[in-house]
Amino acid sequence: MVLLAADTRTSRGGVVTSDETRKLEAVHPSAAIGSPGALGDTASVVRELRAEVDRYEDRHGHRMRVPTLATVAGRKLRSRTPPGATFVLGGVDETGSYVFTVGGEEGVLEADYAAEGSGREAAAGVLDRRYEESLSLETTRSIVADALESAVERDARTGPAVDLAEIREGGVTGKRYDSIDAIRP
Repeated sequence: MVLLAADTRTSRGGVVTSDETRKLEAVHPSAAIGSPGALGDTASVVRELRAEVDRYEDRHGHRMRVPTLATVAGRKLRSRTPPGATFVLGGVDETGSYVFTVGGEEGVLEADYAAEGSGREAAAGVLDRRYEESLSLETTRSIVADALESAVERDARTGPAVDLAEIREGGVTGKRYDSIDAIRP
């Protein structure tokens, strides 16, 4: 299982432009991508990734593996992302669970966990301290809540509402929570 979470705030410069932004989107039957900003900025990339997945599955007769999707995403994002923009792709297939950071500058990197966006340093500190192999869903949700809470406390561009995507081989389940505490088990 992979858990992706994103706050719902976007800003330009020092000004908050929305507290209702969707930053997570399914791009595969069992994978989703998270944007550090508004997905509207990359909606065409999301559409293209979905089309690539559909073409691959029609051509090959089976689901695209998540590492292949990460490679395709890297190719698509290389020419479209602003400098410094990095996305998080998470997914599950028959070979395992995957998390990738995907960006124009650094390419595609597989990781156990990732944090991106304006609050990434604060969130990454919590993830670095608390991540372990084989965490339960409840423990993972608690760690994610603590990471987001740390980002909100230290970064005015990170908002308190959360979109959460639970990703399993059987699909992506997403839900919006009005507060970080609401995602705690």
